[in-house]
Amino acid sequence: PFMAQKMELVQVFKSQFYDPNSSEPASPISSRAFLESVTARARLFGRPVNFEFAEGFNVTRTQGVKDLFSLF
Repeated sequence: PFMAQKMELVQVFKSQFYDPNSSEPASPISSRAFLESVTARARLFGRPVNFEFAEGFNVTRTQGVKDLFSLF
């Protein structure tokens, strides 16, 4: 339920993202497709857990689980 709010917050930093009138050098996050990719990535993370959107996290070690069935 927070995806719209997340995208609003990301776009607060307007100078960092796509602006067709900008004369700043291009960067990986200043392309038109970047904001679309943020939403698409959230959808990809959400699909396996039956949510429309989800966040992905990187971990520095493997997470331990005592019982795989407790994950459901």
